[in-house]
Amino acid sequence: MVIARTVRENIRYVAEKERDLPAEQQTVFLLASLPNHILLALLEMIAANQTKKWVEVALTAGLRGWERFADDQGNEAPFRRDVNVTRSIHGVEVKGPVSKSTIELLPTDLLIELANAIVMRFEAAKAAAPYIHPRLAAVEHSGPDGGALLPPVIQFVRDEDPAE
Repeated sequence: MVIARTVRENIRYVAEKERDLPAEQQTVFLLASLPNHILLALLEMIAANQTKKWVEVALTAGLRGWERFADDQGNEAPFRRDVNVTRSIHGVEVKGPVSKSTIELLPTDLLIELANAIVMRFEAAKAAAPYIHPRLAAVEHSGPDGGALLPPVIQFVRDEDPAE
């Protein structure tokens, strides 16, 4: 079944090298579902081997925030976007772009991983799902003391004399 996504939805993404860490130690990146005109521009740049350009556009347009991303001194790194600005980046109009100072905080290998995840947003959502949503089989459904679930019993009592 195909599932529609909205461009307002953020995808929670955990970097590959942190997926084996406990959830409370993982850095979570919030990735946007980009509008089609930006995705098409990115695909054209990828086809033309313009790596630096498409990575910059993908991150500037598609990174929406992070959780537990520390700077070199162990403090939470600030995330900044130019919210009320539209900026042209390599010919692509981006509303509310991520600031250059924010992108400069990311190590090179992470830049490329995140840019790929933004372009392949459905793959990113699929890869992140086990870390965000538990599988149904992992949730125990049982009644008291591990017994079977029993439906509630509802009893209706008729009042013998409704006038009282």
